[in-house]
Amino acid sequence: MVLLENALASEVAKEVAPRNRALLVLLKMKKPGFRRVGLAARLLSCAECYGDVDGFDEGSPKIRIVKRELIVEQSWNRRQTVLVRLRFRHDSRSGRMALIGEDVEVIDRAAGIRQTVKTNLLAGTRMIENDRFDLEKKRYVNTGKTNRNIPEFRRFIEDVDYRDYESLQD
Repeated sequence: MVLLENALASEVAKEVAPRNRALLVLLKMKKPGFRRVGLAARLLSCAECYGDVDGFDEGSPKIRIVKRELIVEQSWNRRQTVLVRLRFRHDSRSGRMALIGEDVEVIDRAAGIRQTVKTNLLAGTRMIENDRFDLEKKRYVNTGKTNRNIPEFRRFIEDVDYRDYESLQD
């Protein structure tokens, strides 16, 4: 369930303040009812934060559940586009939604450069791929790929802050 803050108009500036979003994750119980397993106050960017390509008022996160994984996709656009796909799974030990995967793609449209970083927190691996747009082939071509192991760490849905990804644009 996505919660959206009401728009409040500024008396002085006569502008609408950005509306924050929160993601509430409920788990259906065997008995009738639900249990809260996550409340992410900073996971989703504000309603007006999506930029030129998605439209300032039209952008919204894409949220879906596939094979018991909660997948959240967001993008931010200016000169650079940042695409983020986060995968969460219910952790029965903690009773919370654990981050299990993070895919981040940064595209500099003016320079024709793309970097994709895919992190699998369950396997402890990270793949970094760099591409450059080839005008003759009219597509991105790979210019380098690196795979590495990463130390194990646990992050939960409440720990994720969209501003960490949004800052990758600059």
